[in-house]
Amino acid sequence: MGGRALGLPHGVRFALYRRVIEIHDAQLALRPYRHPDAAAWVCELDPGCRPETVEAAAIAAAVESVRAGRRHAAWTAPGAGAPAAGSTAVTETDWLVRVARAYRSAAVVAAVRNRVRAELGTPAR
Repeated sequence: MGGRALGLPHGVRFALYRRVIEIHDAQLALRPYRHPDAAAWVCELDPGCRPETVEAAAIAAAVESVRAGRRHAAWTAPGAGAPAAGSTAVTETDWLVRVARAYRSAAVVAAVRNRVRAELGTPAR
């Protein structure tokens, strides 16, 4: 996975790999809850439609769907900006950091989250 390129001690690289795997496991668990329209909503609200913002909004929408117990028949695949299989630890970590930043701070992610809450009839938290 190219972990040596990170310049981290072995134990830290191993912890990073483990965390990346845990994140991928969580993303797999969210698949049935991914809202099929989340990506389109992001692109409607944000003309830049950055892949990391699309992914962050899809995750936020899926979390709201989990809370409501609502699965969706059609879910959106990861965005085109996601690292491909066989990517390095550097590219994978960079991608996940960008998604996390968008999840936390992008206004469009909050808008998508609120749209899903409204659609599901769940209160804002």
